[in-house]
Amino acid sequence: MKIKYLKDIICPICTNQSDMKIIRTFQDRQFISCPHCHVDFFYPLLNEQEISNIYSKQYYLNWGDIENIRKIKSETFSRYIEKLQHFKNGKNILDVGTAYGLLLEQAKKKGLEPYGVDISSYATDIARKNVGTDKIFTGTIKDVPFKENYFDFITICDVLEHVQSPISTLKKANMLLKKDGCLLLVTPYSKALGAHIQNMNINKYQLEHVFRFKKETILKMCDITNFDVAYCEQVWKTMNISYMASLLNAYSLFPITQILNLLNKIKFINKINFKIKLGNIMFILKKKQS
Repeated sequence: MKIKYLKDIICPICTNQSDMKIIRTFQDRQFISCPHCHVDFFYPLLNEQEISNIYSKQYYLNWGDIENIRKIKSETFSRYIEKLQHFKNGKNILDVGTAYGLLLEQAKKKGLEPYGVDISSYATDIARKNVGTDKIFTGTIKDVPFKENYFDFITICDVLEHVQSPISTLKKANMLLKKDGCLLLVTPYSKALGAHIQNMNINKYQLEHVFRFKKETILKMCDITNFDVAYCEQVWKTMNISYMASLLNAYSLFPITQILNLLNKIKFINKINFKIKLGNIMFILKKKQS
């Protein structure tokens, strides 16, 4: 089959103008790939209002029971915070895309001063109850009211692929970090489960993953936004059958969804936690020193 291209598109990551390979068509958009930095993205890009509209109350209800979510994510987030604290001592932390504030709960337990921002007013209302009314902001990283060089740590976990401009997000994070601050970035990359889900059933795939990165794309973005990579690894996430069944019900992937739903009915195993590598990659980033 002949490969199709969109002509003369400017890449939102590397800004090269090229013919972009069309990977998929979804609704009124093309999912295309840049030959220079190897990012895949929806074109035309979603604007911030379109992205905001995705994160309704129902989006979060699809995750399942909040106490089960807390049970599994607390283990994953605890490991993230420990990894950050291995690289430096510090006091305050900003979590970008904080959702219910569960990462910040773990940060607080480990002695950090927690702050978070999320585009969803539904999620931030819950996060304020979990973390503190003066600690959580509704919006994007550009909306947080902090001066330059304020934070010891910033976390952007499974969020960068959702935002309207990854480059602007990382540039603002760089500005907010102290000179010796650390940014923890976790994102799916091209071999991740999310990418396979997208390829398996494009008609059920939602637009929330605006971008799909390869490792070389992340390295290019770090160079553009003035970060050095201090550490990189594929991450283990804590999961259980109940949570995975809730997530994959949205995609109707035969027979995976049906198998998970059957296992979820077995009460003595459906909420047993286990660690799994889903294809997410972690970077610890530090500001480039001039």
